[in-house]
Amino acid sequence: MATTQYVKYPSNTGGVTSINGEIGPAISIVSGTGISIGTLGNTITVTNTGSGSTTENVEYRTLSAGEATAKALTLSATPITAAKTVVDAIGGCGQVYSADFIVVVNILSWSGLGLDGILAAGDILRIAYLS
Repeated sequence: MATTQYVKYPSNTGGVTSINGEIGPAISIVSGTGISIGTLGNTITVTNTGSGSTTENVEYRTLSAGEATAKALTLSATPITAAKTVVDAIGGCGQVYSADFIVVVNILSWSGLGLDGILAAGDILRIAYLS
């Protein structure tokens, strides 16, 4: 799905004054993969031309002895934004990224973090992320 942002700039100076009505510092807009830029009057239109498709992943994982010992597991896909990965220990509570666990590429680990010493083989995790 394409998304469009509208940018206003005064025609006499050429400086950007707002993006969708939000005032902010000067920005640079560059065409590239999935982005097209067009101008009409005093408006620059930036359009996301990429597929825009993401997959919502929710994995229920029962920790194996090997995963519990390694303090890590491999996710089915790579999260788009690792820090937006959500982990809930079933029967426990939600966990906090970087305090309780981290994700590097598609490896979720908790060695030296809040879940270290808490998780054991047989524990169930619900892991949600976009890929």
